[in-house]
Amino acid sequence: MRRNNGRQFGNNQHRKRPHQSFQNNSPRPSRQSKQNVVYSSLKENEIGITEYTTTTNGFTGIIKQRISDFHVNEIGFDGKICKLTDFSLPKPPESASVNADDFIRLATQEKYDAILAIEKADQKCSDEVLIEVTAMEKAERTQIHQMIKEVFSSVNSTTVDKDGNKFIKCMKQNKKNDRRSNWVWPHEYTYFLLHKDNVDTMQAVSCLAPLLNARASSITYAGTKDKRARTTQWACIRRREPLQVVRAAQKARNMYVGGFQFREIPMKLGMLQGNRFRVALRQISASEEDINEAVKSFKEKGFINYYGHQRFGNNASVPTHQIGLFLVQSNFKEACEWILKPRENDVPEMNAVRELWLEKRDAQAALDLLKRHDRGGRSIEYKLLDGFAKNNKNDYVNSLENVPRNVRLMYIHAYQSLIWNEMVSRRIATHGLRLCEGDLVLVDEGATDEIIDDEVEDDDEKKDASPDTDGTQEATNTSRFQGMVKPLTKDDIESNKYTIFDIVLPLPGHDITYPANECAQWYEERLNQDNLSSEKLKTKQKTYSLTGAYRKAFIKPIDLNWYFMKYNVDTDQLIRSDVEEIRGESEPKSIEGGSQKALILEFTLPSSSYATMALREILKCDTSVANQVQLQQATAKNESNTNVEVKDDTECTTEAKLPKLDVSCQ
Repeated sequence: MRRNNGRQFGNNQHRKRPHQSFQNNSPRPSRQSKQNVVYSSLKENEIGITEYTTTTNGFTGIIKQRISDFHVNEIGFDGKICKLTDFSLPKPPESASVNADDFIRLATQEKYDAILAIEKADQKCSDEVLIEVTAMEKAERTQIHQMIKEVFSSVNSTTVDKDGNKFIKCMKQNKKNDRRSNWVWPHEYTYFLLHKDNVDTMQAVSCLAPLLNARASSITYAGTKDKRARTTQWACIRRREPLQVVRAAQKARNMYVGGFQFREIPMKLGMLQGNRFRVALRQISASEEDINEAVKSFKEKGFINYYGHQRFGNNASVPTHQIGLFLVQSNFKEACEWILKPRENDVPEMNAVRELWLEKRDAQAALDLLKRHDRGGRSIEYKLLDGFAKNNKNDYVNSLENVPRNVRLMYIHAYQSLIWNEMVSRRIATHGLRLCEGDLVLVDEGATDEIIDDEVEDDDEKKDASPDTDGTQEATNTSRFQGMVKPLTKDDIESNKYTIFDIVLPLPGHDITYPANECAQWYEERLNQDNLSSEKLKTKQKTYSLTGAYRKAFIKPIDLNWYFMKYNVDTDQLIRSDVEEIRGESEPKSIEGGSQKALILEFTLPSSSYATMALREILKCDTSVANQVQLQQATAKNESNTNVEVKDDTECTTEAKLPKLDVSCQ
């Protein structure tokens, strides 16, 4: 166990093109002032990150110097790595000739006559026919659906569960809203692999949705992925042709789609097992022997499952968790003030908006000024000012309601995450890496995904199959969560049945089980510092209540591999992406005699774990943006390469910017 030794590594961020509107809390230095920027991101100790699991010496290395240095492939619920392998479109299924006799042989004359009566009835008919299919395989059920569609032109069919049995329900088709007569695919939901470069998941969805004539909430996904990376993941939308999805991706920027499938149910948050990472650490400073020792130790002892910087925003003067604290305290005025308050390193245009609001409290004037730059109206500031304009400048509660619910949840979950980070650090600083009586472990390991996956996305339009909470914020059966864990006894520890990788720590809440040892008192002491208690985390405003959740304290990487590569310049490609492989580009190779060295790491982590926290364990350094930028600038200066002009929006080798607040909470 080692404390932070103050070493640093760099993260050179890309710069948006001038025509793009800024979103959320997205400070961006202008071209003229970039050399004089002073970064004010939160340091690790300010968000509770202080401990390590291993004792090896650290070394410097630059993470995400280029977008192509960080690749993420989602691991689906079936355990398979999501990999885009081609851009081909699936062939529509061939329609076999089906007649009434075929259907009668499969579903009986009685069912045929009943459905035929619905077919002949007028549009207002609300009758339904149930065909029991409990004993049938999926292929047989699909065959019946196909028959119904071909034999009865104005009847819809869906599979439903009733009293523990499966039925195919047949009802009169709603001609006004239903496009079934044009839908030839076997199931309602179109699944596709989405590969994106330098775009976070929520931005990708927001961009694709209007191109598919849909709301963003209608495109669902299993988990959010990094922005500054090349990532591949599953996405899903109801009743959209593959060709429509392909054309939408072609119109969007830096997005590719393929691997189409059709399924009966929509994709929801949490329908994944984890993520496979391929990461290049450039300009490593230690010997291969020392690095090998550090990585081997990391492989054996894992890392602390801290919430990373993405959870807390990038501005030390306006941290996300502070706004969350105000919301939990029902101090809605202060929450609004902090969202709109001026801050360091802000975009000049946004700074003008903030100053106007601060001085005149004229929401409409501030909104009119903001509209010139945020034409899509997607920033948090835009939403909040629009709320004030619709209500009044003192109506903080209703004005906040204008901000998407998932963003408001992001704030309060950041506060929970801060407490969790502090508690796990105190637990390790006090008791090290040994099991203690009273530590919590899950009773049912199979329930881990539901309990621990606390990366919550939400949307106000739940009826459109939008992602909902993970169950930890609005649980209806409160005792269910308390009973999901048990405290370790002396006998449990001596049995060697459990290891530190089984320990979970709770996120604070009003209906959660705390450890049966001194850790429970630590939680209450910490909450008391903010004039809170576990009971007070249940508020009148249901959205801002915190029930609680559990999170694994330690994570061990799976299938960890690593190797070294030599290269000459920062623009040398080190990892091949899915798209580059499809295009036939060869795998990058180490350059013999190359002047620079990189460490390439490949590993798998469960969902809701942060790869940057895993890399921190190896490097033994502060992962804050300020420290990353400092190292990047120092490296660039040493190479006399600080004045290189950046021409590619997705790759930046010498300049760094403070990235925007990540509302997706990676």
